[in-house]
Amino acid sequence: MRDWLSGVGGRFDQRSAAVLASTSGAVVLPIFPVAYPDMVRPGLMPWLILIWAYSALSMIATAVAGRLSDRLFVLLGAGGMVGVAGSAYVLADPGTSHAVLVLLAAIPALAAMHSRPAIVVGFVVIALSLALLVAAAVAPSWPEFAVAAGSTAMAVTIPTTLVAALRRSLMALVRRLETISDTDPLTGVLNRRGVEAQVHALMDGAVLGERGLGAAVVDIDHFKAVNDSLGHSAGDRVLVDVAEAVRASAPHGAIVARVGGEEFFLLAAVDDETEILAIAERTRIRVAGETSVTVSVGAVYAGVRQVSTSPLLPSMDPGRELIDMLSRSADAHLYASKAEGRDRVGIGSVDAVEWSPVQISRSRSRLMLSMRS
Repeated sequence: MRDWLSGVGGRFDQRSAAVLASTSGAVVLPIFPVAYPDMVRPGLMPWLILIWAYSALSMIATAVAGRLSDRLFVLLGAGGMVGVAGSAYVLADPGTSHAVLVLLAAIPALAAMHSRPAIVVGFVVIALSLALLVAAAVAPSWPEFAVAAGSTAMAVTIPTTLVAALRRSLMALVRRLETISDTDPLTGVLNRRGVEAQVHALMDGAVLGERGLGAAVVDIDHFKAVNDSLGHSAGDRVLVDVAEAVRASAPHGAIVARVGGEEFFLLAAVDDETEILAIAERTRIRVAGETSVTVSVGAVYAGVRQVSTSPLLPSMDPGRELIDMLSRSADAHLYASKAEGRDRVGIGSVDAVEWSPVQISRSRSRLMLSMRS
């Protein structure tokens, strides 16, 4: 049972599941007018049967499609609202007609769950227009028209507004949680997960701009001595100051992260080895001038070559592989700079990195799936 529910949850999103449930209910409702023909205006039963057939087709289309695209949802939703308005019109009793007319509220509320704002507003306008037309046609008097139109307008706008507000709140919460999970809580720069989430966009930019990659590992010199002599609170302040200095030294669009206790990682699109060397030197000098410690830096340059097919296996994350490779290479130069006396930069280059549209697409898809889960 759990496996079945999991499969259903993966096949349908909230919007399509709600459409499936509402159309299933709409398929059942015409049973009553068929059983009691006096409920329908004379000569209009064929129209009710046609509306019922559309509801059945909408239910089947949703079941087959699973997650509805915006285009298909607009098509089914607009037809559904016309069907609701048509059903309200063919019913002979004004009270029953009004009760059915209130169902126009369902489609805008469903749209507010998962659709673009323009679609939601469009559905609200259509629902209100249909409500006014049908209420004017079936209401026996102006007061009853005013009651029917006003109550239907409230039934349409209030749930839609509430659903839209809830959706905005949930999206803001998701973005906040993503920021927290991608950020080092002490320094405010990215953590390793945050680097993996952003490296794909940086690689896209490098490919499109025909640039290379520069990576640098920045390690605080004698950080253990800071903790031992001044305490961990002082060590935390040093980490925050160094993180700010590294971030201020990085070019626009660069990735800056804390990837170890006293180690930071910088990744940027650059033109050549000279540019990443300049960034690394600028970082070293800024840390020495603005904080109470010095840093050693290991940096590497890698060209970027676009290829038509991915050399990596489908199960591999090209962004993660890239980070690992650049980190290992930069670490080797970092150790060399420390061995030479610290407070200096070690620089080198690695073979060109291959990056393909297949990799970009796969990386983005994997990132979106991880965000949704």
